[in-house]
Amino acid sequence: MTFWLGNPSIRRQYNGTAYKNAINWARRTLCRLGAISVSLLLTGVFPAMGQTLTNDHWSIERLDVDTVRLTGPDGASAEFDIVFRVFLATRDPKPAKTEVAGTNYKGATSWISSVPDANSGIGNGDNQDQGDGFDPTVVTSPGKRTANLFAAAVSQEIRPIADNVETDGIVYQFGKDSAFVFSAKLGFDAETKIPLLTTTLTAATDACYSVAYTGAPATPFADTEQIWQPLIWQERRFPATSYLTAAYHCPVPSALVTRGEQTVGVVAHPAEFPFMPLPVFENSRFGVAVRNQDGDAQPILAAPILGGAGSKLKAGASTRFRFCPFVVKGDTTVAFEKIARDIYDFRDVRHNQIGSLNEAFENMVAYGMSAYSHFQESEKGCSYATDAPGTIKNVSSLSPLDIALTTDSREIWQRRAYPYIEYMLSREKFLFTTDESQKIQSPSYTLRGPAAPVSELVSLYRVSNQAAGGLLALAKSEFASSRVRNLEVSQKGDAWQNALHLYRATGEDAYLASAITGADDYIARRIEDLPEGFDDPDAAFNFWIGYAPRFVDLMWIYEVTREERFLDAAWKAARFYAMHCWMAPRIPDTDVTVNKGGKAPVYWYLAKRTKGPIKIPEETVPAWRVSAQGLTCESSATSTGHRAIFMANFAPYFLRLAWLKNDDFLRDIARGAMVGRWMNFPGYHMNTERTTVYEKPDYPLRPFEELSYNSFHFNHIWPLMSIVLDYLVTDAVTRSDGAIAFEREFIEGYAYLQSSFYGMRPGHFYGEKPVYLWMPRGLVDVSTSEVNYIVARGSKSLCLAFCSQGFESGAATVTLNTKLVPALADSTKTARVWVNNKPATPVEVVNGRFSIQVPAKGIVALVIDGVDVHPSFQEGFADLGENDVWRDAYVEFADPAARALVLNFGSAYRSLYVYLKDSKRDYASVRLYCTIGDRELKQVDNDFPWEFTVPLTADDKQINFVVEGTRPDGTVVRLAADTLPGGAK
Repeated sequence: MTFWLGNPSIRRQYNGTAYKNAINWARRTLCRLGAISVSLLLTGVFPAMGQTLTNDHWSIERLDVDTVRLTGPDGASAEFDIVFRVFLATRDPKPAKTEVAGTNYKGATSWISSVPDANSGIGNGDNQDQGDGFDPTVVTSPGKRTANLFAAAVSQEIRPIADNVETDGIVYQFGKDSAFVFSAKLGFDAETKIPLLTTTLTAATDACYSVAYTGAPATPFADTEQIWQPLIWQERRFPATSYLTAAYHCPVPSALVTRGEQTVGVVAHPAEFPFMPLPVFENSRFGVAVRNQDGDAQPILAAPILGGAGSKLKAGASTRFRFCPFVVKGDTTVAFEKIARDIYDFRDVRHNQIGSLNEAFENMVAYGMSAYSHFQESEKGCSYATDAPGTIKNVSSLSPLDIALTTDSREIWQRRAYPYIEYMLSREKFLFTTDESQKIQSPSYTLRGPAAPVSELVSLYRVSNQAAGGLLALAKSEFASSRVRNLEVSQKGDAWQNALHLYRATGEDAYLASAITGADDYIARRIEDLPEGFDDPDAAFNFWIGYAPRFVDLMWIYEVTREERFLDAAWKAARFYAMHCWMAPRIPDTDVTVNKGGKAPVYWYLAKRTKGPIKIPEETVPAWRVSAQGLTCESSATSTGHRAIFMANFAPYFLRLAWLKNDDFLRDIARGAMVGRWMNFPGYHMNTERTTVYEKPDYPLRPFEELSYNSFHFNHIWPLMSIVLDYLVTDAVTRSDGAIAFEREFIEGYAYLQSSFYGMRPGHFYGEKPVYLWMPRGLVDVSTSEVNYIVARGSKSLCLAFCSQGFESGAATVTLNTKLVPALADSTKTARVWVNNKPATPVEVVNGRFSIQVPAKGIVALVIDGVDVHPSFQEGFADLGENDVWRDAYVEFADPAARALVLNFGSAYRSLYVYLKDSKRDYASVRLYCTIGDRELKQVDNDFPWEFTVPLTADDKQINFVVEGTRPDGTVVRLAADTLPGGAK
């Protein structure tokens, strides 16, 4: 019987379950017979049951020759079988990146296989010439390929025929095979203390080999609560076939299945996922899957990837791999964090080694006003020639307005913010061109706006101190309709999010009731009842804000209502979103050398469009500096080309949620995304080899044709500034435990361009109120780069908060620019001080200079009393009240189609904006005749788009104007507008 059970030729006649049942039957039979002599023959096959190996955290209980029970430190327990499937291909299966059928994901693995496969699982899309981020090597048509792991090649299941419990683990023996020799050992990893399964396969013939571990608990999909396989199958979205995700696409290298109150996974050991070189498909040594051969949910790990790195073996050569069977109490989000923390050592490691975030912010502001930023002032927008030649793209006027107000810059208002506002009010979509032959990314060609969404119109209205009434009228109009603003994605006007924003503008209870009902419905269908497909009507394109629930929107309704259920839902949503953030590879506690040969790497998409590599000195830096941990790739479709993007708009929201929900994981992710990453606008993403080129203050200060390392989307520049400002403020708010706080507005934009707006919104600062952010360039100089700060002005005070980003306490000398604050010049002031929110010894400010001791990761706040601040731009902005609202600030005309708006942003910032909605083919020229009081003005526009801006003074009370257009055939069309008399209400 020993021979029969252990003989490979007999064993291969049975599937895994049948073979295991036979083993158990043999044991029971032998025990009943009391066959001592036969039992002695089987001593090596069946050691005593119930033996347990333990350490301080985990236990491994042997249940059978091929089954163990793992119990973790939290009490979670699951049975894992010692069972594998060996794949063998005598011809190169040529693994390739593959588009998943029915989705936008282009990161599955496929092979050329002779095994029949009815469901290849490969999409049929066209991957060529799709633009930046799309990998042209992705396979998008099946041909003779399969993306089904179990159809990749001929395979066989193997189980141990014997095991031996030793002091440091269980050693498993497997029967001999003509094609390979296989062995395995289960013990504990010496470093992480997690159970560790080590396998070794020695080839007996030249071939491509892969070993898939298939012994984790399997669950019928209907019985699962959650599943997860990067980068797309999350919550309860289950793959249609057994797709394999290669290592380079794994934020943590595992697949996860939640059943009941615990989650299981199989995790590649960190040593199998090296930090250098940068993980890519070609060097990925393993892959993970969540669907088994029977269609059940089961974490599977395959190594090597068949035909990939380390798979092609000569006879006598071996391949070895280590992985961790894993179980934890909680759902997939808990498991994700535990794997990140306990196995991949994710922790808060970043600090301001290269400079403070304030320095980076000020460098970005200067860059945004430079010619290098490619803002086309005559066209009122950012060049989008990087993606669609000849086009302009803006996403929100609130970002440059936020920066203009916070930095107190009239220049930014005049040259960026105000032109942005007109663009967003008039253009039909974010992307605009006057070249109607340009079709890339579906631009608009007419001024049939607003492109600005309801939330932006509301925020502009609120920022105007409710004086720009035309904006509210437009917002209500947009609420009653739908519009395509970006690409071909239609946005519904009366969404619950828009109802919430209109409530913020009007205070009307009907809007709030609609918002609450909509949010509750959203939570019920999107968070309580997790999606199983990709048909979420709120999903946006293929970005993670679509795949994960909308934590940003839920945070905003919590801010308005203070209902805890919305906060709880936002937190759960953010935890799902966090699973798209890179946690692996593990960051080594060593230095790495980058920029080898004195050159930065070149992004393959730009190789033919730029002048070659950027010259940069080779340098050796701590590995954490060039790690992607805390960032996400852009999307399912561009996850290879844009593998780790710097537009981490989630970071301020994660900080706030971490504070409100006491969640250190979200806090560490937020810091990992923002702290110590760059000193100017860094471009869009990390890609190709590891480098420090994007860190440098002068990185973006190059002609476009020299920017060869990563993509530049110039419409991202001002939104990233707003994200940085949002992070700086939120860091101070959360560290002060709410002693510092400011009202916010929502900058919607789209995708990763969302953030909060603080410019000219009132706040409080350790009892001082109202205070307003006031951070002109050059106001503060701090002797250490480890400190970030914010500054606000009160009626007779200057308020400063310093947030340490370092891991050690340190002294800082602060020098304030007395040219910007003359009240500090040649004087001594006394500042009230709080250290980590406790009152401390007052500090003397002498000629604008003082010293403080900042605790590690702590906050020091000062209020300097008796200081008059005289803003440059903020003064005169939004200084009008209810009695100053223009009576008729918005009017539409039908023939010809036109719109006129009085933009009333303050006594010093009023204007009339008039534009025609017709195309460039409808007129040869257009003229505006305007009478304002005793002034008569004429403006002529000979080039499309047809638009006019007329500055107004604080004393102007009435406007009469006529628009006159000349058709190409010489016909003159006149539009009388004496129905816009204006006058204050």
